[in-house]
Amino acid sequence: MRKIIIPILLLITYFINAQSFTKITDSEFKNATFESLNYLKDDLKDVKLIGLGEALHNMGGTYTAKIKMVKFLHEKCGFNVFAVESPMYNLSKVNEQLKNGTATKDTIARNISGVWSTTEMMELFEYIAETQKTENPLEYVGFDESFFPSEKNQNLPKDYEVFISRLENKTNENLKLDSIFYNAIDKTANKSYSFSKQTPQDTLLMFNKFKEINKLLKKIEYKNDNYFHFWKLNTDNLQSVYRKNYDKSNRDKQMAINTIFLAENMFPNEKIIVWGATTHLIANINEIDSYKNSNKYNKNKLGVYLKNHFKEKYYLIAFTPMQGKSGFKGYLGLGKVKVRSKKGSIEYYINENYKTNFAYVPLNNEKVKKEIKENELKKSNILWLNGGKYNGESMNISKAVDAIFYLKNEHLINQK
Repeated sequence: MRKIIIPILLLITYFINAQSFTKITDSEFKNATFESLNYLKDDLKDVKLIGLGEALHNMGGTYTAKIKMVKFLHEKCGFNVFAVESPMYNLSKVNEQLKNGTATKDTIARNISGVWSTTEMMELFEYIAETQKTENPLEYVGFDESFFPSEKNQNLPKDYEVFISRLENKTNENLKLDSIFYNAIDKTANKSYSFSKQTPQDTLLMFNKFKEINKLLKKIEYKNDNYFHFWKLNTDNLQSVYRKNYDKSNRDKQMAINTIFLAENMFPNEKIIVWGATTHLIANINEIDSYKNSNKYNKNKLGVYLKNHFKEKYYLIAFTPMQGKSGFKGYLGLGKVKVRSKKGSIEYYINENYKTNFAYVPLNNEKVKKEIKENELKKSNILWLNGGKYNGESMNISKAVDAIFYLKNEHLINQK
């Protein structure tokens, strides 16, 4: 009899959790086991890309929660690629180093956008490095259009010259590129995180040469070869970067194109974790009042492109805190933002009714939708758009994102 009762109790527990706001114990969170979220193995079986979005950068608690979810998704749900909002070219080089055993957690820490170069993130970097020693390594790739400055193992001008040589050999053409051109792309890459403009001479040179390069790439049908396709995208990345300070770039669109390439060309048989800011990953922007009622916000979001392309195979989890502070420790209070949750917000509601440090809310569940509607929950901290005070955005919560990962306490980051 006992052998029958135990499976029945487990099954009942599964369905209770799968149909409601799911409380996560501190132990589950600490060990990234998430037994209460086992239903996600089934919920996510057809998902190709899962976005893990943060409301703001520099959120220590959110970073830790996202890291725990990365481990769970990799170990239990079959997501074997980690794609982050960082330079596509540079991270491809780091991934090569990881595969040949010459990269460490510190290599990863040096090769990620600065907002994630924190003490909290070292848990993730160590995890990625350690998985390389297993039969199920986690790939480390970037989808951003930006570049890090050239160094010994990431020499953009040198690698671009190799690409041009192969393109010229394949087409029997001579693009006549000299050191002035390679210096121009090097300067563009080195300044991609700054607000300085390229000189008109360099801009004109790259514009004309990129046009010639793209003509040859089209001639060889570059999409049939991942090597040439990769360099076509990095050519477009360079062009978007130098146009950025002339207000002629579309970063989110370029990030979407890069992500689609990773999903369909580089890793066609793998499921991908997409790590970035919720303001980029959001797809259902018309469910957010600020986006719906104002034209001052950019609505060409990475998430919108991904949702249009992948439909239900793109799934977004937005991480949201109830209280605390985001920003840097020290710095005389500069960059610190206090998190507030008012009555009527989903964060306030969870804190008052579920008494838990962590919770997962599957918003596509009818029981959850009913609970949100009956309790008139119309605000959430999943986005911070209006500056000043961080106290939530008005929205149709049930349709804004696919799921919410709630954490009670946010804290400042520790910069490395």
